[in-house]
Amino acid sequence: MLPAAPVAAEPVPIPNPYVFTVDDVGFADGGDADTSVGRISAMDEYLGPKKPILRLDLFWELIQPQRDGEIKWNAGHLDDRVNAAYEQGIRVLLILDYAPDWAGGHDKQHNWFPTSNDDWRKIVTATVDHFGPKVQAYEVWNEPNLRNFGNYGDNSLAQRAGRYWELVGIAHDVIDAKCPDCVVLAGGSAGGDADTTVNPIRNDNEAADWLEHGYTLGMGGKFDAVTYHPYPDIGGGHLPTYSRTTCTGTIWYRFWSGFGPDGDPQCGGAAALYDVLKRHGQGDKKIWATEFGYSTLGPREPLALRYVRDALEEGVRNWRTRSYAGPLFIYSFQSADPAAEICTDIPGECAFGLRDAGGVPREPMYTDVGIALRGDPWPSALAPGRSLFRGSALRSPNGRYHLWMQGDGNLVLYDGNRVLWGRGGQKAYRLTNQDDSNLLLADHTRDHTVKAGDPYANPAIWAAGTAGKGPATLRLQDDGNLVLYRDSTPVWDTATYTITLTSALGKCLDVPESDFTRTVRPQTYTCNRTAAQQWIHADERILTRNNLCLDVLGGATANGAVIQLETCNGDPAQRWQYTAGGSLLNPRSGRCLDIPGSSTNNNVRPQLYTCNNSSAQRWTKTQI
Repeated sequence: MLPAAPVAAEPVPIPNPYVFTVDDVGFADGGDADTSVGRISAMDEYLGPKKPILRLDLFWELIQPQRDGEIKWNAGHLDDRVNAAYEQGIRVLLILDYAPDWAGGHDKQHNWFPTSNDDWRKIVTATVDHFGPKVQAYEVWNEPNLRNFGNYGDNSLAQRAGRYWELVGIAHDVIDAKCPDCVVLAGGSAGGDADTTVNPIRNDNEAADWLEHGYTLGMGGKFDAVTYHPYPDIGGGHLPTYSRTTCTGTIWYRFWSGFGPDGDPQCGGAAALYDVLKRHGQGDKKIWATEFGYSTLGPREPLALRYVRDALEEGVRNWRTRSYAGPLFIYSFQSADPAAEICTDIPGECAFGLRDAGGVPREPMYTDVGIALRGDPWPSALAPGRSLFRGSALRSPNGRYHLWMQGDGNLVLYDGNRVLWGRGGQKAYRLTNQDDSNLLLADHTRDHTVKAGDPYANPAIWAAGTAGKGPATLRLQDDGNLVLYRDSTPVWDTATYTITLTSALGKCLDVPESDFTRTVRPQTYTCNRTAAQQWIHADERILTRNNLCLDVLGGATANGAVIQLETCNGDPAQRWQYTAGGSLLNPRSGRCLDIPGSSTNNNVRPQLYTCNNSSAQRWTKTQI
């Protein structure tokens, strides 16, 4: 009896395979094609419960080398990979590229756009028909604004970009008719070819230029999302969000770093691309980072894995904070074989993988970047030698408090939306817990690199003053306090835990009737630990539960000045220093928080008065 034929595996269902979000993770796999199918399950396992997206090249030149020849869909294991992805519930972004020489009109060259609309329409039609529901998104060409991949006519912007957008229009119409839910991506995804023979360097092929050209040609309705490769300035060893400040009028060029700072179209490549979308009324369209990575072989020197890990973490976290961001694709999951031709010509091209060419994870990069990609809950601790980059946070174990290294460069500790502590106006790009326990913010306006053996030799713009105490761990606790511990001993904290303020006369500082509104005057009252008596004293501010500050009315400095609640504004009238004797000193006036007449009654309104170390001016801070 003959054995039964094997039954094809049923595909893993996807709730809605055509809906993509910024939380989605994709991979462009740089490893060997012959072993590529097996790596798909490894990618899936790497992301845990999150399903990856697989970005694949069509390689038209491989599947149809002759004009009238049969289309060999499994050339380069394309069919095998698409089928394996479909069976595992993994979505596919298929790049419609590159033209056979018979289609591009240049012998043995595949980096020319096809000259015939009919040839292009046929291959796009055949592709969509062949793959059907197995492919959910299509990208029109890879890096067409680089001559290594896209050429046409005299290669002027008008001819090359003009032809590209014609191809986009044709592809969109075919795909939209056959798979209306499929997402069509288009755009000059690379930094573009620059003219380096002139000074300053000229580049009219940036991604923003190509997108602008598409709108000029009326192609705004022919794509659903923009494809873009926000690579950092790997050659300079810079982290993703870096740019010179200012980047104009210097030797810094925006296209050197496709990532760049957000919200600055002059200095950030992604921000410039979004600016084009907004100006043409399509700011709701997302920009997909269809390639993002960092080579450990820079052009100057090898880069330590811990610093490349930091660069990738910063990019992943920061990308997800941007309003225009779509899925991000890591290039690459696995490095190419060092014996490959491209590795001989450009070794750095073969050192992008989270795993090496043999499939061995490259640590600590593999594990730590995986945490960022999965979007695991923020950790509650920052280990020695680790950094929080823009778009990253610590979260207390109970989930209530967050310390954010914000995209604007401010470090802020939040209780929900309530600001407990912060270091603002710094334009910092990272908070680092150095190996010697020095906790510091580093300047974003200066050059910062990812060089081997260089623990970010950038000037600190704020430091906790804890250097030299040995390796310490920064922890965000369930009480809201941010504490730096050397073993189990605190060496620094933000004092952002909740307290009561009890006078030596026996009453507590209280908000009358729990009326947390501006201009309300606090009082003394029988201690009861209710919300009306809960305060935070941090950064020389005394905060209520709803984030109002204890304030001297009108900034007065005389005896008897009124104490009230007011919106926190950083004014010296809201500064209160806790002295060794237990007084609350307002440094502007040199006077202390005082209970008039040393009264022990309820409902007495504190005032400002000459410091005298009496019981009326001594307060005990008790943590709740």
